[in-house]
Amino acid sequence: MSYFPWLTILVVLPIFAGSLIFFLPHKGNKIVRWYTISICLLEFLLMTYAFCYHFQLEDPLN
Repeated sequence: MSYFPWLTILVVLPIFAGSLIFFLPHKGNKIVRWYTISICLLEFLLMTYAFCYHFQLEDPLN
């Protein structure tokens, strides 16, 4: 069994990525929009992977 901290990554990644928005250039909303969409897509893919491959259906409390 893998003990990689998936839940921690799923919580910390949006917080860290959101704090980096302030360092992006402010020349319109296109850069910020694409950055946000890419972070959301990455978060969705990580969440899908974590739930599909690491969720225990037979004993969910362990």
